Amino acid sequence: MRVFVAIDIPEDLGLKIEAFGKEVEKFGIRTVKQENLHITLAFLGEKNDRELEKIKEELRTIQFGKFKVELLGVGSFRAGEVEWVGVNSNELEELVKDIENSIGLEEKFTGHLTFARAGRKRIEKTELMEWIEKNRNTDFGSFEVSHFSLMKSTFTNEGIGYSKVETFKAKKR
Repeated sequence: MRVFVAIDIPEDLGLKIEAFGKEVEKFGIRTVKQENLHITLAFLGEKNDRELEKIKEELRTIQFGKFKVELLGVGSFRAGEVEWVGVNSNELEELVKDIENSIGLEEKFTGHLTFARAGRKRIEKTELMEWIEKNRNTDFGSFEVSHFSLMKSTFTNEGIGYSKVETFKAKKR
C-alpha cells in the first residue's frame, strides 16, 4: 500500500482553502477537496504489511507536545503543476526531523499544503502566475496540532482518496 505521514487540517480552515482554491479552476486546474487537504510530513511510498508494522512501531516512539501551525501565503511548484498554501511552524520542522530519524528517511522538507494540481495538463501559466503573485500573502489562519497520522492513498475513478492507518497523539515532552 502507498503510505505517508500527515497532519489533518481543521474543517473550517479546509473549507476556507477549498473555496479559495476554486478560483484557480478557471486556469484548468483541479482543486483538492476539503476532506483531502493535509500537510504531508513524510512520503513513504509503497510498503508491505511487515514494513508498515515496523513504521507504526517507530512512529509510536515519537514524543511531541501540541503546537500551532500558521497557514500563510500561496505559491507554485514545477511551473504551475502544483499550487500550495505555505505552512509556518518551527515545531513542525522539529516533528518532521523526529519522524525522519525514527523511520530512517532523509528528505528535504518544504512545509506546504497542496490545494490544487494541474498535473501535466496544458494551462495558461502566465495568468496563473499573476494570480499567485496577487494572492502571495493570503492569510488562512492557524490551528493547533495535537496529532499526526500514518495515511494510505487509494486510487479510485473519482481520484485519490486518503484514509488513516493509525493516529499518533501529542504527549508532553
